[in-house]
Amino acid sequence: MIRRLAIWCFVFSLFIYLTASAQQFGGNPSSLKWKQINSDTVRIIFPAGIEPTANRVATVVHELQKNHTATI
Repeated sequence: MIRRLAIWCFVFSLFIYLTASAQQFGGNPSSLKWKQINSDTVRIIFPAGIEPTANRVATVVHELQKNHTATI
C-alpha cells in the first residue's frame, strides 16, 4: 500500500514538474538583452538589434524638446 502511494506521489510530482512553467514577466523572455540611450533630455531603453529605431526616437525627442517645448 505504501509502495503504491509512493509511486503515485512520484508520478504526480513528475507530472507537475513537466507541465509547470515559470511566469514570463512583461511578455519578454529573460534572454532578451536590453540597451540604453541616455541624454539630458531622454532615456530610451530598447532591445538589442533595433539601434537605428532607438536613435531615431532620440532624435525626434531632442527636436521636440528644442523647438516645441511651449506647445507640449
